[in-house]
Amino acid sequence: MCTLSFLPDDDGGYLLGLNRDELPSRSTALPPRLDEAAGVPMCTPIDPDGGGSWIALNARGYGVCLINGDSQRLRAPTVGAPSRGLLVTSVILDPAPDAVSEFFARRQREGQMLENPFRLYVAEPGARGRAPKRATLHRFEWTGLQMQRTECAESRVEISNGYDQSAVTQRRSASFHRWLGDGGSPDLDPLVRWHCSHDVEAPDGDVFSQCMHHTVASTVSATFLEVREGCANMHYRNGQPCQSDALTATRLPTVRGE
Repeated sequence: MCTLSFLPDDDGGYLLGLNRDELPSRSTALPPRLDEAAGVPMCTPIDPDGGGSWIALNARGYGVCLINGDSQRLRAPTVGAPSRGLLVTSVILDPAPDAVSEFFARRQREGQMLENPFRLYVAEPGARGRAPKRATLHRFEWTGLQMQRTECAESRVEISNGYDQSAVTQRRSASFHRWLGDGGSPDLDPLVRWHCSHDVEAPDGDVFSQCMHHTVASTVSATFLEVREGCANMHYRNGQPCQSDALTATRLPTVRGE
């Protein structure tokens, strides 16, 4: 259960926000830490229960994140399936979209796709100059039976919710597009405020809010990727976004892609 937002700018950069919704029994995550993936600096928070993560960023500006698949529409979850968070820490080793496609195709050929349904996203930075290119969000959706890949270079929101996928998606999407229509822009502070906000019909927060409050599950953290020319930062807020302290920033030394 999560809410993901993606806002590309006109210079090849992007912002990506991810609210993580979890059960009360889930252990508190370890905050983002600097590391290396295939010799490239990266950072990621760690889920101590599964050993993986739900979001990562490398110094070339590639972001990788994962939310649950639609269990009401796709294959029902399997108890004891491998942790989906381990896919994030594997994909960040080589996050170029075509490499990710081959990674999943190889795992399918080898019979290793045993994870419950998920949607894994790769945010690919764009480029400035004579041939400008907007940043692109690539979605790899595993249904439990097949992998589907799509991409988008426009602002969008993606939602996963096990309570009522259709209704929650409709309400949070409406909130996001209303925010865009009211002047939402690819700037960090306004996006953070949206991720900290509640549904207009529930000012104290509820299951339909992007900052979710519910007895079954609630938003336990918010993470933001900020990728600009010469800038690759991960901003992290532990705890419910509407009640937590200021963001903690992890700044990566930017590295040009090969």
